[in-house]
Amino acid sequence: MRDSSVLAICGDPGGGQAVAPVIEHLRREERVPVHAFAYRQSCDCWSRRSLDFKALEETTGEAEALVLLRSCRAGVLLAGTSANTVDLEKVFVAAARKAGIPSVSVLDFWSNYRIRFSDGKDQLTFLPDRIAVMDTRARDEMVQAGFRAELLVVTGHPAFEEICGKRARFTTARSEEIRRRLGLGNECRMVLFVSQPLASLDLAGGQDPAYRGYTEKIVIPLLFKALRSIRARTGQRIVVVIRTHPREDVVALRKLLPEDEPMILETTSDAHELAMTADLVVGMNSIFLMEASCLGCIAVSVQPGLRGPDRLPSNLSGISIPVYREEDLEPVLDRLLNNAVVYRESLAGSMLYEGATGSVVSLLYEIMRIPRSVSGAER
Repeated sequence: MRDSSVLAICGDPGGGQAVAPVIEHLRREERVPVHAFAYRQSCDCWSRRSLDFKALEETTGEAEALVLLRSCRAGVLLAGTSANTVDLEKVFVAAARKAGIPSVSVLDFWSNYRIRFSDGKDQLTFLPDRIAVMDTRARDEMVQAGFRAELLVVTGHPAFEEICGKRARFTTARSEEIRRRLGLGNECRMVLFVSQPLASLDLAGGQDPAYRGYTEKIVIPLLFKALRSIRARTGQRIVVVIRTHPREDVVALRKLLPEDEPMILETTSDAHELAMTADLVVGMNSIFLMEASCLGCIAVSVQPGLRGPDRLPSNLSGISIPVYREEDLEPVLDRLLNNAVVYRESLAGSMLYEGATGSVVSLLYEIMRIPRSVSGAER
């Protein structure tokens, strides 16, 4: 076995959340050193976990990446995937290839497959040696998108595997504590809205082929309109708690919010705890809706005027509730708010990926030719 290490690099929050459990697992086993590097939202993600890492400048180039790989004596590169225009993961994959160092990328969502690994001409220039994917659906869709099947290894989603523990540890007392901190009584209906800065991706004013048919500029007013009507008709006290996205411009978001509606803007609280405290979790196509479903929450995906197929896995499996037409939103919310217990029991499911973290770790050990120990994770 070579005296070598794992060098990990992540930028976008989804990639950071998926790779963090793998880094922690490797460090617990102490069979190989791990050097972790982060930029953008992964810095915040890893800091909250108290995961030791070094922050990278966004201007880091291939030559600098090559120096880091060699100085860390990297035996394998472990990368998340990003689509943030900086894409340092691609820089490190290219540098690792130049140095003859194998690389593994961990996928974290069921969309934008080619963007994560392509150059400006849609050529898959930045392919690693292996891509750890969440399930067979992701694998099959990637093959259809032009990826070679031999690159793809179905491991599961490490971030989802952690959710089971959170759900088991969350108590009624903790929920009541969060409500008190937010100023909400038990009689108040709490709707958590998980925001996304989709409008920032729609630079062509709805003409881009990637435009999904809606943005937060459409969905947020629809949500408040529906809840206002329900509140007026039923007399229920309903408060919207808005959980901002790590990449969101909070100033721009505030301009979309009505001044006369009861709401709370949350930027720092644990999103999973907020979801388990809420009566409903509402969003658009955020992966967080899938996480909320795994946590046993009632999750509603609002995608009015959706163009193309719905890619949110929890909608496809039936454990979250999709709304595709504006006129359907109020009836759906009204029904759920009045029958929350029934819907929680019938729809809350589990899409946990047991063993996912160990599967990625085993893949890394296999590439580095490190024998599996008896107590080690098995794929």
